[in-house]
Amino acid sequence: MQSSVLTNLLSKTRAIDLLIAATCFALLIAAIIMEYQFNMEPCKLCIFQRIAFVLIAVTALISAIHNSQKIGRKIYGILIFISAALGAALSMRHIYLQNLPKDQVPDCGPALDYMMQILPIGQVIRDVLQGSGDCAEVSWQFLSLTIPEWTLLAFVGLGLLGLISHWIKPKILQQ
Repeated sequence: MQSSVLTNLLSKTRAIDLLIAATCFALLIAAIIMEYQFNMEPCKLCIFQRIAFVLIAVTALISAIHNSQKIGRKIYGILIFISAALGAALSMRHIYLQNLPKDQVPDCGPALDYMMQILPIGQVIRDVLQGSGDCAEVSWQFLSLTIPEWTLLAFVGLGLLGLISHWIKPKILQQ
């Protein structure tokens, strides 16, 4: 009985949107705890990945509030997927930098807030995407996966969940 109630609740697109948003906010809270409680300073790519989680969460929340039908639901699904794909691309770049041989790791650059003050936004984005030495540092692992590897899994899962829940509507998912 309890299982069928949970399945019925989570089968609704609106509930899935809220689950996606809650997951993103939980991941952001975990990142903030890691930063301030465990003194793990985020690199520039980490900050951009946080922004991608915010984009996913906001899109999912707007979708849940709007509770659109047909084409609107599909558009929200695509937006969630695109935001997650963007985050996944950032994570993959981060993983690539972490796996470079030591002699090929780029030099550490200036802090992001300094770059934002002196450079045009396009140049800041290009520089961040190129990465720097601080992005290549592995400061934490869980089950042999680094933070960017965990975030990649989260982006893939959230993106697929958002896309599938908004595009596939078998009778069990009808509202």
